Amino acid sequence: MEKIEKLSKFILELAPEVSRKIKDSCRNIKKIPRNKRQDRTISLDHQIGAYWAKNILKRFDGVRIDSEESADRAGKGETIVRIDPVDGSKHALCGIDLVASAISVTYKGEVVFGLVINPFSEKFYWAYKNRGAFLNGKRIKVNREGIETSFVMREDPTSKLF
Repeated sequence: MEKIEKLSKFILELAPEVSRKIKDSCRNIKKIPRNKRQDRTISLDHQIGAYWAKNILKRFDGVRIDSEESADRAGKGETIVRIDPVDGSKHALCGIDLVASAISVTYKGEVVFGLVINPFSEKFYWAYKNRGAFLNGKRIKVNREGIETSFVMREDPTSKLF
């Protein structure tokens, strides 16, 4: 498990740079004419996925990368890093700052670490299995009041935007 601990810490070290890259790229997307926006976002997904994969594989042996972007799959091992490089890319195309990057570490079939980066609010949420969840380094707890007092958001597919 020491390898998993080091891998998780390394992912957290990369998070601010991933956040910066997404934020900077999204700002540039807004300046592109509407008929050319979609391909740019897809390349952003690949750029962020490749950044995660390249840095992780360079430092850790026995790690398999499984990115939402099929071109960004590489490596071998029972430790799997799953990546959604840019979740909300359609939002970015519309100038909505509701974008995230998500990454998790699975070891022997169990998720042991997860991270969600919100680059525009600069909030970094992560959790370790059996060790709790954190927001920007501070421990957070689950709302025990139930769904009645919670905010729940649902999104329909956005393909009609284009």
